[in-house]
Amino acid sequence: MRQVLSVLLSMWFLAACAQDIAGIDPPSDLFFFPSGLRLSPSGRTLFVTNGNSDLRFNGSTLLALDTDRLHRMAADPLTFAACEVDAQSTDEFLCGLDTDLVVSAVRLGSYAGHMAVLPAPEGSTMSYRLMISVRADPSLTLVDVYEDADGKVTCLDCGAGCDASWPRDCTGSHRLGKDDGLPTDPFRIMVHEELGYAVVTHLNSPYLTVVDFAIEPPVIAQVFDANMTVNYNGYVGSYDAVTGPGEWPTFFVSNSYAPEIAWFRWQYSPENGVDLLLQAGSAYLQSPYGPFESGSEVRGLAFSADGTRLYAAVRYPPVVVTFDVSEDAQGRTRLTPIGTVEVSAQPAILQVHSDHLGLEQVFVTSFPEGEVLVLDPVRGTWVQRIPVGTGPHEFLFPPAERFPGFYVVNFAEGTISIVSHDGPAWRRLGRFGKPRQIGKD
Repeated sequence: MRQVLSVLLSMWFLAACAQDIAGIDPPSDLFFFPSGLRLSPSGRTLFVTNGNSDLRFNGSTLLALDTDRLHRMAADPLTFAACEVDAQSTDEFLCGLDTDLVVSAVRLGSYAGHMAVLPAPEGSTMSYRLMISVRADPSLTLVDVYEDADGKVTCLDCGAGCDASWPRDCTGSHRLGKDDGLPTDPFRIMVHEELGYAVVTHLNSPYLTVVDFAIEPPVIAQVFDANMTVNYNGYVGSYDAVTGPGEWPTFFVSNSYAPEIAWFRWQYSPENGVDLLLQAGSAYLQSPYGPFESGSEVRGLAFSADGTRLYAAVRYPPVVVTFDVSEDAQGRTRLTPIGTVEVSAQPAILQVHSDHLGLEQVFVTSFPEGEVLVLDPVRGTWVQRIPVGTGPHEFLFPPAERFPGFYVVNFAEGTISIVSHDGPAWRRLGRFGKPRQIGKD
């Protein structure tokens, strides 16, 4: 308890300093509370958001990293001046962020997090656009990305142009905020590209925000009360959102304060001339389907490739629940729990990925244990526990032809780990960034 109190006091002190001493610009060559990862469509750029969660600096950042150089450094690290043997694990590397690795950067509001890729507006010269959830503003910040013919980033523009000055800020023309109707705590973003909509969850409020990006500039088309269950302390929020199977354009949302999953669909309204969200169903997890009680919270969601299974990470008790996804005689979706697997403490982000034999596996982060767990959903057993770093959060799998593994941001230590599939097992090769301990530097 004394350690926890010390960390909280340290973060409060640092926040006070950042507020009292204006102009502490964030660095463009450092990870500090990294929270979001997104790969460019070409796979040549890895985007990283830094959350600035202790408010040490006067903003967060978005960094664009050259993945070709990232992979070269990971393959032969000691030939690069920025790399060394990791003193904590001598069979791994530790590399800093050199100027050739960081291609471009912009400054964002604090608590920047999840990112989504949006298509370029019709007639635009940009290659595509990033939408980033920023909780401190709160805002959805838009960053226009320009690439050359080889798919490498040449410019990040969020309203202030493409010059190389630092820091470069995003202007109001590239932010959707409170004045546009955005609720507090925007968290994760799900894109329905074929419909031209993005759906945003809100960590500490019961809303879903629909952004229409088929028009330019994008606008908030709807703020929908998800009507999810309030927990025993009166809290409710939406955490993750994933696209559902079937003919209807449905999506599923987890309740960040209760053991509940709700699903929604769009339906065209001739009277209004727009698509409107409708709640299509919900499932509340309780006995006899598992040891769920007041205090349970659902986190990440992921569907199997064929859409017949939905996997959900439950924070308390720490389990992954498997649901059979089916329809009743009236064509209504039903979620039937068919199994649970106990996992490490506080599971959060969850993904489904196939191994080298094509067998589907479930990957889930454990923040306090500093690992990514690999689960066999058929047998209901663990395959491997992969130590990745302190406070893992977002992770992603690049195309296998570019790199046979995944990247993961370690929020609490300020690094990105590179994990490779080495034969039948997964192994961390090393880390990029400067590891730190909260409250000690």
